[in-house]
Amino acid sequence: MKIAILGASAISAKLLPTLKTLPMFEWAGIASTNDTRGFAFSSEHKIPYLGNYQAVYDNKEIEAVYITTSNLEHESSIENALRSGKHVLCEKPLVLSAAAARKLFDVSKQTKRLLLEGLMYRFHPQIQEMVKRVHSDEYGQPKRINATFSFDYGNGPHLERRLGSGGGALSDLGCYLIDFINLISKCSPVKNIQKIEKQIPTSFGVCLQLENGIIAEIRSSMDAPSINTWEVICERGSLSVNRYNPHERIETTLQIVNDESELTIVQFPNQGSGLDQFLSEFINFHDSVMDKATPFISANESISNAVMMDLIQATKTTQL
Repeated sequence: MKIAILGASAISAKLLPTLKTLPMFEWAGIASTNDTRGFAFSSEHKIPYLGNYQAVYDNKEIEAVYITTSNLEHESSIENALRSGKHVLCEKPLVLSAAAARKLFDVSKQTKRLLLEGLMYRFHPQIQEMVKRVHSDEYGQPKRINATFSFDYGNGPHLERRLGSGGGALSDLGCYLIDFINLISKCSPVKNIQKIEKQIPTSFGVCLQLENGIIAEIRSSMDAPSINTWEVICERGSLSVNRYNPHERIETTLQIVNDESELTIVQFPNQGSGLDQFLSEFINFHDSVMDKATPFISANESISNAVMMDLIQATKTTQL
């Protein structure tokens, strides 16, 4: 599959050396709205500089795109790529509104091209084991979700650019927590929302009551020490993970406490962690295009993520 990158971003630069090891992809090159960054990326990573995004859309040999543009550019980049006949893997968050998500999946259906949201954490062994055990009913139904994902972005131009291009604690970090809620709850709709701290671009905290009875409390900050702890409390036990640095290849654990207060620690080797998650994501993208696999995240799940983000942004007062 011939694939191009849209956006000479930090994440694409970090991933490309690893992604080049996948034999099913031929890397057509990098496209950027900034020639200086585009040429620099091309030189460093030894792939062609293709010019602007339109050059990719017009290239009939390119079958797919990996979109790593700013959050604000995702919607237009996805639509243009789909309408030009490309399959699309787009970095999270897919888009910044539910209306945009619904529109783009309609376009995906019309053009018969795959659209996939890049939430690679779903492939992490500790997350997969946690979700499998929660959904096995071994511990009864999930009743509560507690999750925090924060780290310090620092101050200065980097943070200012991110906040000015559709980034922030909710869109950049909270999107993982929102997807985790939908993954555990199987996309149960939201019944009520209570903001548990003032929402600002770099920080938010909310408590959500879902229609299936689950209470989910999530917090995120871009100016706090690194915290990445996720817990699911079920009828007969609790399951929790600390994801450390999710991009690093390290050993991890899943901690389980049953209803008799007995602790079980499930250990995972470093295989499947770190950048291996992205390899699995890209393999699934390729195999789904080839009808050899089912997309690891469905259109309904991505739309549900966007709906929940809309609801959190729109909540002004306490409702619970």
